[in-house]
Amino acid sequence: MDIIDRLEVKVIEAEDLSSADSLFPTPYTEIVVGPDIKKTKPLPESNNPVWNHPTMVFNQILGNGTDSLVAYVKHWDMFTGKDSNIGMVVIPLATCLNAPGIDIDDWYSLQATSEMKMRPSGRIHIIMTYFNAIDEDVIMNVTVPTLQAPNLLQIRVLEGDFTSGILSKSPFESFVVVQVNDLRKESKVSKRSLTPVWDDSIELPVSDGSSMIELTVKKQTQLLRSIFLGRLRIPINEIAAAGDIGINKEYALLNENFEFIEGGNGRIKLQMKWVFDSATEEETKRQKSRTNKKGFLSRIAKTIFRSGTSKDEEEVETTSPLINKDDDDPTSFMNEETLDMTPYELSQYLEEKRRKRKEEIEQLLSKEGEGYDEPIIKEGDYTIQVHIIECADLKGLDISGLSDPQCYIEIFGQKQKTRIIRNSLSGFFDETFYFNFKDLKREQIQDGTLKITVYNYNWFRPSQLIGFFQTDLLSIYNTKDHEYYRHWASLRNPNLKDDIGSQGSVKFSAVVLGPGDNQKFHDPIKDEDDDEIDLEQSQGTLSVDLGDGVSQSLHFLVVSIIKAEGLPGFDRFISSQKNGLYAYFSLEFAGNK
Repeated sequence: MDIIDRLEVKVIEAEDLSSADSLFPTPYTEIVVGPDIKKTKPLPESNNPVWNHPTMVFNQILGNGTDSLVAYVKHWDMFTGKDSNIGMVVIPLATCLNAPGIDIDDWYSLQATSEMKMRPSGRIHIIMTYFNAIDEDVIMNVTVPTLQAPNLLQIRVLEGDFTSGILSKSPFESFVVVQVNDLRKESKVSKRSLTPVWDDSIELPVSDGSSMIELTVKKQTQLLRSIFLGRLRIPINEIAAAGDIGINKEYALLNENFEFIEGGNGRIKLQMKWVFDSATEEETKRQKSRTNKKGFLSRIAKTIFRSGTSKDEEEVETTSPLINKDDDDPTSFMNEETLDMTPYELSQYLEEKRRKRKEEIEQLLSKEGEGYDEPIIKEGDYTIQVHIIECADLKGLDISGLSDPQCYIEIFGQKQKTRIIRNSLSGFFDETFYFNFKDLKREQIQDGTLKITVYNYNWFRPSQLIGFFQTDLLSIYNTKDHEYYRHWASLRNPNLKDDIGSQGSVKFSAVVLGPGDNQKFHDPIKDEDDDEIDLEQSQGTLSVDLGDGVSQSLHFLVVSIIKAEGLPGFDRFISSQKNGLYAYFSLEFAGNK
């Protein structure tokens, strides 16, 4: 006979609620138990609503395999009729199922959902009671299962789509970094494609349901370099709400500040589950049972390895890119971080390090005939100098057909701007800007970008975007003398659907100086003469940098003039007859006439 059981839920009240759409939200609660959904009535303009809603009854809890209750608190906009999330909470039913007939009366803090742009606030008061009415013939053979709290996060990174993104237009290799608190793992590197397929599984031992999953997609370039493509954050309680089914969803990637931008940073498809794993539970118990669990293995290893290392061996240095001096040093993994690791954490750390080193060697071996002359990326203080020289051939956005250009320079979130040049499509700024950054890490330098944006300045309304140019700082640092000198770059505006070509160009110099680097001296008068010679030799055609992922090639525009029809005549001075006219044709393209 089927087991007939039920869960009774009373939504009492909530307090300290907030909403991005309204100072005083109109809140209601949506309760999800298995396949069933029930709602309270919305209470207008209340941060501390008291619903005291009649009891909600959910049946077949065991039959549906339901192990949690999900409560969504939402704001209902009475003008638009649309809903927006205020917060959510996932409540495990283990305690309730193991204590039938007893009221579980508690307050629960609200957590964020993936669609929310603001941090949630407030909490909700819910009373739950479980009743298990079982036929007497089977009552001795049926027991309420003891549910285990999830402890293992399973993520399958499936595929991505960067065909509509603004960061690259040519195929590239990419990989995904998944991080929860201090745990971090990377996917395998995909083949060169704008629609990469990783199809890689990542598992992390996570037991805290309030944690956030931070996922970053990076472009793999030469050797150890990687360039930021996009990122997103997913609350684990959102995955918990899906239960054993998990989430199979496509997400839009955000920029470095977790903001959505026009044109987008691409999309990624994921499968995610948060489950209980007995092996992970056993490993956790073994760690807790050790009397000296912090740093035990690492300290013993350090003592043993140091005793067997001679002074001569310590002085040996390697110059081959395929040989890492850390590979032959058994204590190379010893640092402040690893000394505090448990044996399980240390083994995971070393396994990840070996995998990364193997991939690096395979990449180096695949580049036969290529040099290995990239400078070493040094951590420390960096100074970045940007000289905005001039702009040319800008699009006219004012009614007069001209613009009022002003340049913004952005590095690591810091912005500086030039003066405004009035009523011009070309002009000289000749302004230099300095950016100083303390204690930059290697990953920060690899992910850093220089962005130059040109706006049409408006005094009484928002300035209009003419176009921007963006390049990674590592590309500048890896060039000779760590600089782009008197560099022409094309401006692009991804917001324009009908005009995807160049919106003008900007000429600039940029130098990236790290610890121990010196800036090269240039003779400005000689360099200006060289610019004029190069312009004459190129017959007036500038070689312009189009930015990351955009290639430049030579094309010819050929226009044939055949005939004209229906042209108006003109009056002769000596008669009233209208005769033909002396017509000619004028063509102008890209500044040439």
